Amino acid sequence: MRLSRRYLRVATFSLIIGLCSSGLSAQQRPRPTGDPDEDTPPTPPPSEGAPSPSPGGPDFTVRGPVRLTWDQPTDEHAIAAGYRYRLSVGGEEQPLDGVECAPEPGPDGFECQVPLPLLPGGDHVLRVTAIEADGVVQGAPSAPITVRVELPTDDPGQSDMRGPGVEAGAATLAVGLDDPTDLAILPDGRVLIAERAGRFRLYQPDGSLVTALAAMPELLTGDGRGLLSVVVDRDFVTTRAVFAAYSADEGLRLARFTVAGDALVAHAVILEGLPHAAARPSAVLRMGPDRKLYLALDDGGEASRAADRGDPAGKVLRFNQDGTTPEDRVAGWPVLVEGLHGPKGLAWTAAPEAVWVVDVTAHGAPRLLRVAASPPTGVHSVTLDSAFRPSGLATAADGALLMSNAAPSRMLLRVRPSATAVADTSDAARAQRHDIRALAVAADGSVYACTARALLRIDVTSR
Repeated sequence: MRLSRRYLRVATFSLIIGLCSSGLSAQQRPRPTGDPDEDTPPTPPPSEGAPSPSPGGPDFTVRGPVRLTWDQPTDEHAIAAGYRYRLSVGGEEQPLDGVECAPEPGPDGFECQVPLPLLPGGDHVLRVTAIEADGVVQGAPSAPITVRVELPTDDPGQSDMRGPGVEAGAATLAVGLDDPTDLAILPDGRVLIAERAGRFRLYQPDGSLVTALAAMPELLTGDGRGLLSVVVDRDFVTTRAVFAAYSADEGLRLARFTVAGDALVAHAVILEGLPHAAARPSAVLRMGPDRKLYLALDDGGEASRAADRGDPAGKVLRFNQDGTTPEDRVAGWPVLVEGLHGPKGLAWTAAPEAVWVVDVTAHGAPRLLRVAASPPTGVHSVTLDSAFRPSGLATAADGALLMSNAAPSRMLLRVRPSATAVADTSDAARAQRHDIRALAVAADGSVYACTARALLRIDVTSR
């Protein structure tokens, strides 16, 4: 596979690197042709069978988030979108999740894009491989391209995130994570991280990262399924309990574990057979101030299910810790919120007293919902900027809401709760190179976040 020269252009919140391919069998490596003040001088196209480019001579330099773009030649959109793609970075392969292909073909096929995973500073040789649904590699790997990543600060463990009303700085605590989906903070300062493949990791106060052994019978992975969410019991000091939501053969399963040292033991299924989408499901599990479990579920890929009051899909459900319905729920039905499509976060505020849900509609529009416990009561919704792609929600120490954002916009949004309006979302901070996958706030107010490969601590202060 050889990559064709394409373009480098500036887009909203990100740089886009184009990789034009021919069956992801491209002819040449890409070259930047954008702003000459930003781009590295073009590299002449390689001859047939040319060796890999030298890290000393990058094809282009990037100083922020990037997206890879290529033309996938096929006559059917379903085929282009159905491929799975792998990215090789210096010989180490990782999946390219979240590939999006244009609905209509161009002269060279369907244009596909994906955010480039977080890369450390320095030069990186990249190759792309396309894989069919049955696991067969579609053609040879692409010809290599070399990307030079320049970090925004001199310290590779630091980055600056600034915006109106908010200042934030992020420090990298640990690297080596594998597709984290959620995190939770233990009272002793350890950070429990859930990885999609079904593994728990524990970040220790001494800076080490260990694997926390846990058994999850019938865990189902692939197509974005797996271990999706985790929450620590608010009474952890006495119960040592954590709860997790994960995909199983019969649907989403809710389970309870006991933390013993660095292991999660005493696996007990609380609920099972709950619906979620067959591909790239969304599920968020949290414990409220009332010590009840709140579980936000996607609509199972069918928008009509979210409006069906007899179907738990597309709802926020409220349970006792043993999976039973609280006595205060009308008619014994645990539904708290209806009409969700792809929930990404749950949080609470005391003033006003409310439950907050961040969701992405079937049309891709992000929105924030407030479920008010005091007047004005009911569910209230506000649509967020379409460039915002929420990936987490947490309550900051000052009572504000923090929303994390995945690529491409990479924002950290501070939301001021209001008793008369849904929210004031005027405060935002550009997260620059961080594609935040999960967010949590510790009891002492420390903010933690996970990217695809790293655990961060974020310091957020008001100006």
